[in-house]
Amino acid sequence: MAVIENIGDFDFAYKGYQYPLPPSWKYAVRQQDQINWLLQAVLKVSAEGVSADYLSEQIADAVQSVTNGYVNADAALKQYLGSLIAALEDELSKLEGGITAQRNPVTGMRDYAYQVSKQMYDMLRTYACTWDELANTGKTWDELKASGHSWFEADMFGNIYWGDGQQRAKLTPIDHIDVNTPGYTD
Repeated sequence: MAVIENIGDFDFAYKGYQYPLPPSWKYAVRQQDQINWLLQAVLKVSAEGVSADYLSEQIADAVQSVTNGYVNADAALKQYLGSLIAALEDELSKLEGGITAQRNPVTGMRDYAYQVSKQMYDMLRTYACTWDELANTGKTWDELKASGHSWFEADMFGNIYWGDGQQRAKLTPIDHIDVNTPGYTD
């Protein structure tokens, strides 16, 4: 099968004929000339055309290449999404492990999660005693426990029970915070 791109390709049908009009089948005066032109055109298309087998083979190849393109696009998209999911899982594992830096609302700096959580925990304990203040009470832990207060109450409100009862901010410097310090682990 051939594609006719230029109507001038069929001017061969009029070689040897002289007309006052340009040689084109549109301007052929006699019906016999029109038939001769069409016959020559059909013979030329037949000579330069392709077989039905070749045409069906080319169409099948084109369909196969388009189909493969979509299959490869799906695989590429799956690989891209897999890499994004792996990156997010890595970030989540870092957040869970506390080995990623995040904004610290206490200092305004970027610190590791365990430092941030320890400083926030200590800043919430505005009525708490320090360990030194608890030691200065002269009581053992069993005596503190016998006073009827829970661990949470002793930890959060110790300054009310055994101190001066004043509220104060308690900032723990970052270099004093070790991994797995109280206030970091569950």
